[in-house]
Amino acid sequence: MKRYCLFLALASMPLYAAPESTATAGLVQWLFSSLLVLGLIVVLAWGLKKSRLVPQMGRPDFKVLFTLPVGYKEKLMVVQAGEQQLLLGVTAQQISFLTEINPPLSANTSAPVFAQHLSRWMNKSTPSEDDKA
Repeated sequence: MKRYCLFLALASMPLYAAPESTATAGLVQWLFSSLLVLGLIVVLAWGLKKSRLVPQMGRPDFKVLFTLPVGYKEKLMVVQAGEQQLLLGVTAQQISFLTEINPPLSANTSAPVFAQHLSRWMNKSTPSEDDKA
């Protein structure tokens, strides 16, 4: 972490050079700043992809219903493809079809715990119709 702080501190400092090489110093500073901005964009894009805050694009009739981690990089997934539900085993190297689920599982899942607490808190902060009367 100290290396990154030192790196950012040095990057923000102006380059001092002799008057005859100010064009070279300006070019080096511009190049360094551009590389720093591009690196920041790449890191932020990677972070957004890993955080799953951005919804995945895809077909509306094909979606992942449930995911169950069973190891460090292994998981079981229930996938809805049209009217069929499939159980898949997913590892870092491959995806294996395990079975078709008959009868299909219900797709209505409860909201995550945080979402439940947030909606309860939001409902408390707004006055209800009984309080207004």
